[in-house]
Amino acid sequence: MPTERRIGPARERDRLADAREDERAHAVIRNVRAARMVAGRADSAEECSLLLEMLGLEPAAERR
Repeated sequence: MPTERRIGPARERDRLADAREDERAHAVIRNVRAARMVAGRADSAEECSLLLEMLGLEPAAERR
């Protein structure tokens, strides 16, 4: 008898869902870092906004 455990469909879906969620979280972190880098290097708010738009990023919400 084989001793290997087979991964069932539900378990595989859970694993894939976890991997997708991890990738989304990493993408958010990358986007925040990119936005901060652009904001720190831009000469004006207009330039910052244009550069963020070129990267497909949105400016972060204002802090209170």
